[in-house]
Order: sequence, then C-alpha cells, then structure tokens
Amino acid sequence: LLEDCIASIAACSPPPDEIVVVDQSGDPAVASVVSRFEAAGARLLVATFRDRSLAVNLGMQEARHELVAVTDDDCTVDPSWIERAWEHVAADAATIVTGRVLPVGEAVAVPSLIGSDQPCDYTGGIHYDVLFGCNMACSRSRFLDSGGFDERVKLAEDNDFCYRLLRSGFVIEY
Repeated sequence: LLEDCIASIAACSPPPDEIVVVDQSGDPAVASVVSRFEAAGARLLVATFRDRSLAVNLGMQEARHELVAVTDDDCTVDPSWIERAWEHVAADAATIVTGRVLPVGEAVAVPSLIGSDQPCDYTGGIHYDVLFGCNMACSRSRFLDSGGFDERVKLAEDNDFCYRLLRSGFVIEY
C-alpha cells in the first residue's frame, strides 16, 4: 500500500518538492520502500510512537515547504492532486482544502468516503465532519499556529481539527 501511495504522489504533475513519510510501524520494509523514491524527494521520519495525531503533527513540523498536502499510506492520489491543492491554498493561506475520498474496490471496508464533485465552502458554518485528514492540504505555518491535531484525540482527530478551525474562522473548502 505504501509503495502505491508514494508512487501516486511522485507521479503528480507538478511533482512534489518532497514526500515526508512518518513511519510508526518499526518495519524495516518501510525504509526500503521510501528509499526507492528518494529521487522524487521522499524521506523517512521514524517515529517511536503509534498515533496518527502525533504523526501528522511531526510531519508538519519537519516539512521543509509551506504548502503541505496530507494523505495516508492506504490511499493513492489523483495526478492533479498537488496542482489542485496549490491552486486553492496559494490563493489564500488561510484556506484548508479537502476533496474526494473514493474507494478502490468495495466501499464497505473504507471508514470514511466522500464522492461529490461539487465544490463547497464550509466557512462560517460549524461542522465537524467535512475535513478528510487523508486528503487535505494547507499552509504548514497555519496548521502549526492553530495547534495542529489535538494529540489527546485518538480517533477522528480530523473531525476535532475541522470543528476547531471553523469555529475560529478558518476557511475549509471542498
């Protein structure tokens, strides 16, 4: 899964400046997979914990660029993922953008999906379920300045983050 994920990111047009992989598994195979994509800017951060909130926050802290797109190792991205994220976030650094999350195969095994092809601006509303942490892009500094994912939240950390952002006036666009 990780290899497919990184390959899909590396195949984006434009290509990424870097691909930060936060490994929580301790499996040496992860380093092997990441090393195959070093030419595409992939680098490995080895974590001593197993916690998604901590992992996303660490990746954001260690990212070397201001625009950061986040996905999970069991996802693949569209070739236009970086370009479309850049269009939204570069226009307004206060924007956090999310998008479609579709299954490959049976949807019954996927915990959270969204398939709409209609844009939506959630700004001004109070929602908790419109930001998909496996498909989001934002300004690194805005993410960190907002406190990032709450490391006390162990499930649905993206829902908590979404609610806090919208409540404090951030822009979330789909």
